[in-house]
Amino acid sequence: VAFNDFVVMPVGRGQALEFPNWRKPATLVFRDCRGGGRGGGRGGAPPRARLSSIDPCVFGLPTLASSPSPVPTFLQYDPAALPPPGTLVAMDTEYVSVAEDDAVVRADGSRVVTGAARQALARVSAVDGRTGEVVLDDYVLPLEPIVDYKTRFSGLNSEDLDPLTSPHHLVHLRTALLRLRALADLGCVFVGHGLATDFKVVNMFVPPAQVGDTLDLWSLPDQRKLSLRFLAGCLLGVNIQGEFHDSIEDARTALRLYELHLELGAGLAQATLLKLYEYGQRNDFKFNAAEPFVGPQLAPLGHAPGAAHLDPPSLRAQGGNRLAAPLI
Repeated sequence: VAFNDFVVMPVGRGQALEFPNWRKPATLVFRDCRGGGRGGGRGGAPPRARLSSIDPCVFGLPTLASSPSPVPTFLQYDPAALPPPGTLVAMDTEYVSVAEDDAVVRADGSRVVTGAARQALARVSAVDGRTGEVVLDDYVLPLEPIVDYKTRFSGLNSEDLDPLTSPHHLVHLRTALLRLRALADLGCVFVGHGLATDFKVVNMFVPPAQVGDTLDLWSLPDQRKLSLRFLAGCLLGVNIQGEFHDSIEDARTALRLYELHLELGAGLAQATLLKLYEYGQRNDFKFNAAEPFVGPQLAPLGHAPGAAHLDPPSLRAQGGNRLAAPLI
């Protein structure tokens, strides 16, 4: 069976396994079908490393940029000392548009979309949960002309993805995908906010036991999802996603929210969620600095001297990004 975002159809064995010159796969993944059942979610079987054909040296590939910044933005994994199974790796991505909606307007004035917009991976960042170090910050060389850099949301512009002008660690799409796949095969647990969208755009499947999505953890059934910015302001007392989004900042924020959820435990986390929705309904689901969020047994965040206790222990040592009075 061949998969992509829009088509699922049966194909012959030759079409699936043969790769002539015009067809070059980015990643081949082999699965041992002799194993037993699958784990599911946080309560499933613990993550374990899987056999992988991906060479660990993929983590040491150089940038394609002609004049990269002399100060690296991340600490590359040593191919000889890769993370063990169960390591938390916080991840966030940025996208650009390579095709806009094609639409026609009917005689009755209705608009019908005949071709869906398409997005392409433009940046992927990852933070190691053990150390807080940025271990991936790949900018991706585009394969197609870009019609919209979505700068307001991605923080990207044309210079960032041009090998002649980019100061960043610019890589081929294949390299970025191989690094993510290698981390999944090592048994790392991906933490992020809205990871289903990230995995869809990069066309990668990650077992549920290796996914910690704060979009799902910090939400109630049959209720609206809570934005990362809203949660950061209410629970962490920090202001994020100001003028532009930044994938490193978002990944670190998701990691803090994930560890906070573990630290609170199921009972207190559930009670906090109920208070969050009450607070959100009063404030249009935006953090209101004039009315700081107060959860069960919690002091007003960003105002009480003891507010820093909400940072998980592993993150308190890093100093965090707490504001005296979070802004919107």
